[in-house]
Amino acid sequence: MGLEIIDKNSPETNTCYNKNYTSFYQGVNEEFRDTFFFAYIIQFMIIALIYFNMGKGIYWKVLLYASLIGLLGGIIEHCTLAYICEASQKEKKTRVFTFFICEFFWIVGEYSIPYLNLLKMETIAERKSKRTIEWIVYFFFIPFVIARLIDGYDRMMEGVLNTKISERCHGVAYGSIAIADISCTIGIIYFINKKINRGLISYTTLGKYFMNSSYTTLILVDIVSVFLSILYLVTTLSGSDSDFSSSPMPFHCLKTDFLLILAVDAMIFRGDIKNVNSKSTYFDNSHFQTITNK
Repeated sequence: MGLEIIDKNSPETNTCYNKNYTSFYQGVNEEFRDTFFFAYIIQFMIIALIYFNMGKGIYWKVLLYASLIGLLGGIIEHCTLAYICEASQKEKKTRVFTFFICEFFWIVGEYSIPYLNLLKMETIAERKSKRTIEWIVYFFFIPFVIARLIDGYDRMMEGVLNTKISERCHGVAYGSIAIADISCTIGIIYFINKKINRGLISYTTLGKYFMNSSYTTLILVDIVSVFLSILYLVTTLSGSDSDFSSSPMPFHCLKTDFLLILAVDAMIFRGDIKNVNSKSTYFDNSHFQTITNK
């Protein structure tokens, strides 16, 4: 049962099927049609635009650098596809080392999401109370990295993007992210409600933002990560059911834009804080510094 790898030209591997590029240049241009590749490009452009006009602090720096790293990973992967899917290369089966190299970019770019949520939580958490959640986020980075490296090694050796092993690795990797994200979400909800109940935060300012915009964003990210993990694991057991095996794709496409979603969410927060002339450590925090958004 499961996905049987034939070669890079097989439809199941999602590598060179229906691609017959006459040159590397044509291949690169055609790869822009890929939703993942274009998402990385537009995501970096928008985040960079926001960063250089209004972004401050470690949160925005992580957003910018993570989106840049994701873009670089996308460029390497799709330039590789442009080359190995040339008509002159299509019958050649070789190890594709750049598929493994890309994993280091995916590791940094994808796990930046839990780290960003951890930064968000630390602005409202008490120092001693946040240690448990920090350890959870750092601990699940280990299985995430292991899964991604195994995924990259398998892709490199097979010379394709999708294998049965890679799909299982995706399930483990995104499951690790989901647990880390959910831990941060629980922490944020707990700490913000605790501060509101104590009267340390006014519901009309920071509390209102977290309970409306941020809660929605956090829960969206959590749901997508959970479904992505479950679907990747389940589809490896679905045999030759090609319809069901495509189930993770909508969630995977949405996951690609997580950084952009967080950037927009952060920009909404800045506007809310500016309107009430409130102090915050959320944006210009070198993570320790308090500023007034004016």
